[in-house]
Amino acid sequence: MGGRHDAGMFDNLYMGAGGTSGRCHTSMTGLSINLSERAARKVREILEAEASGEGLALRVFIAGQTCCGYRYGMMLDDQVLEGDIVVQNNGVKIVVDKYSAAVMDGAEIDYVEGKDGEGFVIHNPNESSSCSCGGHHR
Repeated sequence: MGGRHDAGMFDNLYMGAGGTSGRCHTSMTGLSINLSERAARKVREILEAEASGEGLALRVFIAGQTCCGYRYGMMLDDQVLEGDIVVQNNGVKIVVDKYSAAVMDGAEIDYVEGKDGEGFVIHNPNESSSCSCGGHHR
């Protein structure tokens, strides 16, 4: 039985805004998402830790929107649904639904470690860095 897998490490997903600093990889579909080497290494580590890691892909999606921009979600998934776009990047299979792909084209996914913790961060050049409420997000 296939399905989605909740990998706890993806709970630490931080929002990011602004331009990308790395190179983007373009698939045959034209979708451009860059997965940094650090992020790819962490995803491969998570995949290896999964008992059923074979055939799993990293699904990245828009999980909602706030006044400060998009909220992102990431999970392991062994299914590619109709309309999904599949991109290979730094040895990781990334699956994005059609709606999220339109919003995330050109995004960069990184993995950061620091004094505030560790987690994945998505820098999306398609959103502004200031909130409509007057605040800022990173």
